Amino acid sequence: MHIRPTFRVLPVTAVTPARARAWRSGLMAGGVGEATVAKAYRALRAILNTALDDGPIQRNPCRIKGGGEENSPERPVLMVDEV
Repeated sequence: MHIRPTFRVLPVTAVTPARARAWRSGLMAGGVGEATVAKAYRALRAILNTALDDGPIQRNPCRIKGGGEENSPERPVLMVDEV
């Protein structure tokens, strides 16, 4: 949902660090939640790691430190009497 609209027409060799950063920044600016952006970034990085393993690219362009990390607050746990 978040990767395909930007990268579907590009060959994997055309994905650059600048494009990856611009894509992630665009998601954040567009109101996509932090956790969703982190998951989409991890998915893109995994796709590009496969391309790296298969040979079309020499280096994964997803190099944003912490780009795939999410800081979601812990959900509260109800006590038995609250349930």
